[in-house]
Amino acid sequence: MDIRQMKEIIQAGEGVTTEFKEATNELSMSALETIVAFLNQRGGYCIFGVSDNKEIIGVNEEAAPKIKDDFTVLVNNPQKINPPIPLLLEDMYIDGKLILYVNVPESSTIHKYNNSIIYLRSTSGDVDITKNSSAYETLILRKRGKRDEDLVYKDLTLADFDDETIKKACKLASLEDKNSDWKNLSSEELLKSP
Repeated sequence: MDIRQMKEIIQAGEGVTTEFKEATNELSMSALETIVAFLNQRGGYCIFGVSDNKEIIGVNEEAAPKIKDDFTVLVNNPQKINPPIPLLLEDMYIDGKLILYVNVPESSTIHKYNNSIIYLRSTSGDVDITKNSSAYETLILRKRGKRDEDLVYKDLTLADFDDETIKKACKLASLEDKNSDWKNLSSEELLKSP
């Protein structure tokens, strides 16, 4: 990445794929939450030495080696990010100020912070979805590359379905669409219909 590209990212501001951390003298532990969120979502840039209002304040040059070492140790520690991810902070000078940054890829697996908290990235920041079963299930399916309606269960038979539940679904569909053919189909015909 060159200085022009980095300035464009900074000017665009924080969002789903960009997070700023001031971190002038030490690594902010909230950076690990962001790394996990990026891994679980679409990836992104975590940039140290930039304020939330896009001001480049810089990282203290004397503190930079320790910040880089701490970062490398923590992202490779399964007690902090699980599974661990080998990432390194890069450095760049913009207008005479040192910034550190990492380009976090989207991961094909689900990562947890502190071995228990699952974060996703949103426009407003990192969101803990650990107790949100719907969001967690959606994440699992996305990581597998499938949605519920795309899954095929080849070993299921009609006996595996509850006839009363199917009738209830038909009734609900008929309420939504008075012309629905579902209300006139048997359970077997419904399950075989496109």
